[in-house]
Amino acid sequence: MPSYSSATPFASVYHAPVMIDEILDQLDRLATKSTSAAPLARIIDLTCGGGGHSEAFLTYLRAQNLNHVEVIGVDRDSDSKEEASQRLKDFPNFHHCLKNFGDLTPDDLGGPVDFVLGDLGVSSHQIDDPSRGFRYGGNVKGGVAGPLDMRMDGNNGLSAADIVNDYPEEALLKILVDHGGEKYMSAKRIVAEIVRSRPMTRTDELTAAIERVTPKWSKSSPRKGALKTKARVFQAIRVAVNDEMVSASDGIDEGLCTTSFGITFC
Repeated sequence: MPSYSSATPFASVYHAPVMIDEILDQLDRLATKSTSAAPLARIIDLTCGGGGHSEAFLTYLRAQNLNHVEVIGVDRDSDSKEEASQRLKDFPNFHHCLKNFGDLTPDDLGGPVDFVLGDLGVSSHQIDDPSRGFRYGGNVKGGVAGPLDMRMDGNNGLSAADIVNDYPEEALLKILVDHGGEKYMSAKRIVAEIVRSRPMTRTDELTAAIERVTPKWSKSSPRKGALKTKARVFQAIRVAVNDEMVSASDGIDEGLCTTSFGITFC
């Protein structure tokens, strides 16, 4: 099996996949266990994005003369579907499912699944696009802030602005602590400042609110610096906007229910 010491062969402007060697090693182990009576048939990439991991799967399968194995890329972001479908158009055994992986059903998968990958989180493409609102203002490409959106599937559901402006203090506090790992007292100060600063519609406004109550840097604990704090707050709100914890749990449950041999998440 070829070794890829970096993600470069499968990177794109959309996202650079990680742990390619480790993932393909697991797939190779699984493929060697398959038999004519129980052949390898279906691989699911739960977080397809721009198709980097799916391309790695497909390239491996082609090299092993396993072109009958279907690779299904799942993603809720319509931009990613366009990117992945164009990138992988030369692989007839690739199919894209435009859906939140937490909402998958057995019918979407088309049969028993042999291998499942979930690269959970947000892609570099989404972070770098100011119009998506995933990255705090003042630290985006070109220094351009964007709307408080953070929805992975376009215009569906609550936006970050809805949560920041409408949620009660206790609900916001819980989001920052549970989804961002922010310390309680720090989260309490940030939430109080968010409420005082309402309404907010842009990422730079939320960033400014966080900075007003957070030290720029702390020698005793880098964790307390403004940069790390902004990252945790934006992560927490993004997770809440996209209901990522529920999606991950449901996606894992669906994968476990339909997997034939083994399951890999990273």
